Amino acid sequence: MNSQVPEGKRITSFQPGRQYMYSIMLKAYDDSGYTFATPQNGLSMMVNGSAVNARNITVGNDGKTLFATVIKTIRPQQVKAIDVVEVNDATLNFKDGDKPVFTGKVPDGANYKYRCEWWQQDSKTGVVSTEPQWGSGIYENHITAFKAGKTYHYGVYLSAHYGYKFTSATRLKINGKFVNYQRPEEDIGNDPDNMGTMWVYTDLAMTPAASGHIRDTEEKPTETPDAEDNPSETSDTKGNSEKTSDTNGSPAETTDTYGKLAKDTGNTGKLTENADAKGKSTKAVMAKGKSPKAADASSPQTGDIGSLTLWVMLLAASCIAVGGMLLYIFR
Repeated sequence: MNSQVPEGKRITSFQPGRQYMYSIMLKAYDDSGYTFATPQNGLSMMVNGSAVNARNITVGNDGKTLFATVIKTIRPQQVKAIDVVEVNDATLNFKDGDKPVFTGKVPDGANYKYRCEWWQQDSKTGVVSTEPQWGSGIYENHITAFKAGKTYHYGVYLSAHYGYKFTSATRLKINGKFVNYQRPEEDIGNDPDNMGTMWVYTDLAMTPAASGHIRDTEEKPTETPDAEDNPSETSDTKGNSEKTSDTNGSPAETTDTYGKLAKDTGNTGKLTENADAKGKSTKAVMAKGKSPKAADASSPQTGDIGSLTLWVMLLAASCIAVGGMLLYIFR
């Protein structure tokens, strides 16, 4: 039928903003012996469950053809690309023995719809959030509880609203952070810049431990030790680490400016080893209850040496007096 339409008037693709009308032509078999009745004689017509207006139905004079015009009018919209997709409040941390829980959702007013989430251990083992209503046949083995030492990967399924599409440049954000993702192999043949659905495997992975969880993509928080209970660690100007002991006398390690390691046993009166400025080891016994200190060539000296001459003169005078007395006695 399309071959009868002049080439210049053929519709090869729908253009946004233009109006298109859908019509149908039916023809009775020549040798069937049947003809179409007219709407005046009780003919009715249904398309996709909806009745066609009788005024739009025309039957040919021979009763062999039927035309139903303007059944549906459409005006395609300009399809817009979705730049960023967000899934928030997703539960991504589990411990050994925990059952899968799915809490992800998309923002209100988004141009796409949340369909489901899933965890996958391998191509045959996983669990979909919509089971058993939908997706229960995707995996042969279903995850009922997470197991320690096993690694699980997180995936999500979304669909674009009418007038919108996903492209190869669409970015995915989970719980406020951008993540990488891959499409399944069956989607590779489709146009990556004109996708109505987004079924993707993310790089979020989770390995439960017996007492807690380990996520491959999780950023570990920086911990600050308690100064009263735990050794503290600092770095010198050359980037060498330094560990000092706490007030309870726990062993500590320090590093001098040459990066030489010095060990200190704390305030217990036991032998300590410290590194001097050239990295050589010196030993000293520290008095119990006092903190070890490295020798310092610039330490202030104690004692008064300013009146040494006076003491020499007094000693000389004493010697002369004693000598005079001896001469007087033996004279």
